Amino acid sequence: MYDRLHHFYQHALALDNTPAPDKLTLHFPNDRPRKLVLDKSKLSQAEIALLNTLFHTNVAAHHQVTQENEWLYEWLINGHSPPKHKLERLTPPPLRCIHFSIKGEINETDAFIEAIKNVFPSVTNLLWKSRTEGVLLQHLPVDTVEEELSVESIIDTLATDFLIQTSFFIGSPIDSPHLLYERFKWETTLYDAVKMTFRKKSFFYEQEIVTYYLLHHIPESTLKLVSTMLDSVMNDRELMHSIKTYLECNMNTSLAAKKMYIHRNTLQYRVDKFIEKTSIDIKQFANAAAVYLLILRLEAK
Repeated sequence: MYDRLHHFYQHALALDNTPAPDKLTLHFPNDRPRKLVLDKSKLSQAEIALLNTLFHTNVAAHHQVTQENEWLYEWLINGHSPPKHKLERLTPPPLRCIHFSIKGEINETDAFIEAIKNVFPSVTNLLWKSRTEGVLLQHLPVDTVEEELSVESIIDTLATDFLIQTSFFIGSPIDSPHLLYERFKWETTLYDAVKMTFRKKSFFYEQEIVTYYLLHHIPESTLKLVSTMLDSVMNDRELMHSIKTYLECNMNTSLAAKKMYIHRNTLQYRVDKFIEKTSIDIKQFANAAAVYLLILRLEAK
């Protein structure tokens, strides 16, 4: 088996400098033993899903699946129909998936799991999709107002405590456990695609992942053509940062200026400067949307 796969996936063998999140490790315990490490960026999503399914026992080898989570693992990761009585006792809705990916080695797995559950309140289950990827199931109480998560601080804390880089995708709430499998698969497909392209972005939130997924599929030839619109301002980092913040604040000058700790008039001057240099009136929604999408895609390069 090892020799056949090694020959078939010669084009996708991982190198020493291949980033850890891009590596897919297949173990062959009955074959001398050996392991095959592939570069996921050179595989299709269908190939990755198939290999994960065929070699899913390797996840358990690194992160033991508890008896409580075994049926969830079989349902979400392997696609087996869940026992009805188990599904009825699943965490009550609304609930959501929180996907995460790790770059680096975790030496204290139990401590990491405990830290994850502490920073994300109401987490009821943690499942490992691979050695470096997992998903949390989080219950969102209906009668409480959830405070906005400071994902950046969570990532910084994990980096300090465990010397790893972590990426998160906070999924959207669902109101029925029966919707969990389809939502999980949909979110996994999008997250697997965008985290490969947008490596500099450490977290994604709810429906914004769709925007990044669409951007992921923009051909390089198209990107190169339309990016010429911003040639006159691309080297002005301060201006580009100000424009991106302005657009992210829904073109609210006062809010964006407050966020950047600058005077409103200063930001207004920068917006006018951008319009003058590019001839793109970003005070108009359609133009603002186009420029924002282009900035996001260019940042990934």
